[in-house]
Amino acid sequence: MSGIMRDQRPERPPDFERNFPGCPIEVRRALSALRRSLTQAAFDPCDISNAEIVLAEVLNNVVEHSYGGTSGPVDLQVWLDRDGARFLVADAGTPLPGGRPPPAHAGVPCAEPAALPEGGFGWQLIRGLAEEIDYVSYPERNRLRGRIRRRHRPAPP
Repeated sequence: MSGIMRDQRPERPPDFERNFPGCPIEVRRALSALRRSLTQAAFDPCDISNAEIVLAEVLNNVVEHSYGGTSGPVDLQVWLDRDGARFLVADAGTPLPGGRPPPAHAGVPCAEPAALPEGGFGWQLIRGLAEEIDYVSYPERNRLRGRIRRRHRPAPP
C-alpha cells in the first residue's frame, strides 16, 4: 500500500488495486485492468460500464485538475461484494475547490447541443451512477470514496 493510503485500514484487502502515475495513458491502463477484474467477478456488462464511467471521471479529474498537467501518484482501490463495488481514489495533488465536490445541479439546461459547454458534466455522471460519495483532503493528500451499486444481478447458477 502506498504512503498516500496509510491512514486507511479496511476490513479486508481490496479486490482490485492499482498505484500509478497520474497521466491519461496510465488511467486508461488502470480502467482496462479494472474492466477485466469486474468481468472475471461476473459483473453485468452494464454495471461494468457504470463503474468504468464513474472511475474514468474521477481519475481523469485527478489528472486534469488535481495535478493540472503535471503527474503525481494515484492510488485506486476497489472492494467487490454482492451489492456492487466500493472504491477509494487517493492523490497528492491540489484539493477540490472549497474542500468538497461541486454541488449537484438540478439537471442539464435545455440548449442546442452546440451551445452546451465542453465540460462540467463529470460530477453529474459521478453523482448519478455512484452513491455514498465522501471526499476528504488532508495535508498533501486527497481521498475520494464511493459506492457503485449493482443494478443487474447475475443469474443464479
